[in-house]
Amino acid sequence: MLTLLPYPSAQLSRGVHADVRFVLRDGEVWAHRCVLSARSEYFRRSLAWGGARVRTVRVADASSAAFWALLRHVYSASPSTLLPQPEAAEAEGAREEAEAEVEVWERLAAHAAHANRAAAAAGGARAARGALGAAGALEVRLLARRYMLPSLEAQAAARLQAELTPAEVVPLLLTAQHEGDDEAAALVSEWAVANFEAVAAQIDSWVGGRLLSAPECVRQLEEEQLVLLREQLRAAMVKQRFGLG
Repeated sequence: MLTLLPYPSAQLSRGVHADVRFVLRDGEVWAHRCVLSARSEYFRRSLAWGGARVRTVRVADASSAAFWALLRHVYSASPSTLLPQPEAAEAEGAREEAEAEVEVWERLAAHAAHANRAAAAAGGARAARGALGAAGALEVRLLARRYMLPSLEAQAAARLQAELTPAEVVPLLLTAQHEGDDEAAALVSEWAVANFEAVAAQIDSWVGGRLLSAPECVRQLEEEQLVLLREQLRAAMVKQRFGLG
């Protein structure tokens, strides 16, 4: 009996008729050109090719966890939202897509939990597509900017702030600045100001000859730079809390 797959997400999870292979820094994933092209102008242009049926795309700076989150977002909308909406149906289509996007992170978390359990049962093998956290959310946001997926970019920005911890503020601030994502850098700074005491305590734990305990990217900084950052955050905190200027 012929079984049809009613939703694009089912095709993603089963890999049915996949014709694009993404080679990532820690693995690979397969996807479908028609779905990618329908959701992203970037993919529509970059995946327009003739000849071989299967295309290999190398994305050496992306993790499988972050890229899987991006693909689940692309595949999450119902088939009707992959096409331009008639004017009378625009509101309903937007509502359906928004609901699908809210659910994508929960489905990814469930998938990651299953993958982690399977890896543990296999004897501690590396768990593919693990939980993203703040660093993963920033990576997803950067991928969303690259591939012209503004709704995922906004969703990842919200997740970034929700998942941040004091120890991640400096590393993620450096990453956002290095990638030229001023909005993400502002989001990290905003969170740091709101949680200044905890962030300052973390920075203080790295200064005074203790930089070896810091993440690698932080160890590239001079202690004076860390102290300067702490004082900049302090000034912003004082300004915010006391309504100065």
